[in-house]
Amino acid sequence: DLSGQYLPLCNASGDLSSELACELTSLGLLFYEPDSLLSRAAGFNRHWPEARGIFLTNDKLTAVWVNEGDHLKITSKRQGQDLSAVLHRVACMESELRQALRRSNVDFAVSESWGYLTADPSNLGVEASATLQLPCLGDQESTLKSRCQELGLNPQVRVSASAGKAEAQLSWNIRCRSTFGKAYSAYIEDLVSGCQQLLALDSILHSDLCVDEPDQSHAHCGMSAIVPCSGFPSDVCPDQMPDLSQNHSLAAQVMRSDPSIYARLREAHTSSGTSFASCVKTCFDNKGHPMIKTVGLVAGDESCYDVFRDVFDPVIRLRHPQFDGSTDHFSEMDLEQVSDTLLDRSAADRAVSVCVRISRNLRDLRMPPA
Repeated sequence: DLSGQYLPLCNASGDLSSELACELTSLGLLFYEPDSLLSRAAGFNRHWPEARGIFLTNDKLTAVWVNEGDHLKITSKRQGQDLSAVLHRVACMESELRQALRRSNVDFAVSESWGYLTADPSNLGVEASATLQLPCLGDQESTLKSRCQELGLNPQVRVSASAGKAEAQLSWNIRCRSTFGKAYSAYIEDLVSGCQQLLALDSILHSDLCVDEPDQSHAHCGMSAIVPCSGFPSDVCPDQMPDLSQNHSLAAQVMRSDPSIYARLREAHTSSGTSFASCVKTCFDNKGHPMIKTVGLVAGDESCYDVFRDVFDPVIRLRHPQFDGSTDHFSEMDLEQVSDTLLDRSAADRAVSVCVRISRNLRDLRMPPA
């Protein structure tokens, strides 16, 4: 049952109530106005919070974010370790949305080469994750991160309050490092296999658990103030490409290696009116860090991937190096290929929760950054 209610972030009676906002936050299903220079330069906070909201199913297991960063972002989460059920839930919601859109002669924006198109090219594909309790392996963080690197996984620490206990509870959010280039079922299988190996390693370690200080950087209930973003223009590029020698995004890397890309595209627009300047503004406005490279590029509509392919194609290949582009991206959810193998075969029940998230945008309609 996917019935539920739509919750606009801003409506005639005012913003989302603080009580409901805090409940959604506790469920991990609320999104906030972007407050980083990176996101503001990309245009993700335009007209906040207008035309933004959340469809929440009655069982509060599945949510659809509207105009957060893409037109639609479908998220399904549940306690335990049933990744197969979560993926099926996301697929059912996507199918229902697709059918409703097609009745209005609207469809999702999709490319044979890149699959379903997103405003941020780093979000192509599917995002699947599992939250695990790793009391022994987590105490040896360098070992955990090294093993995750070998398994193609990204670990991120999570700290939450423990019911009836004074100390915080430490867990690890584990997700595939790669999200693009293979069938969705293959990524689910990769995540299951990787989590099983991490849990097996945790079982043979005998270190004392060391709980880190709680992370105070998590978002709070409420909405932040809008801060205008200046810098590189979003409508027309300057005649000469600004210096990118100290900028570390993938788009900066591509345009440094071939400055003619800027010269060719600086005056270009898509048929929907998205300018090249608006796509690369975040590349020029943000220096970034040499060890943590963002893509430095956003799409204002589906045509950006074609009109500005001279910069989008190499950036996508750098961001998703496992996909060589020799074949088309797998776009469909082959659910019959997804097994129901458990993450944790022991009785310890160390798999806390699982989550699957996908993004979709509509054809012939500007994406939120534009």
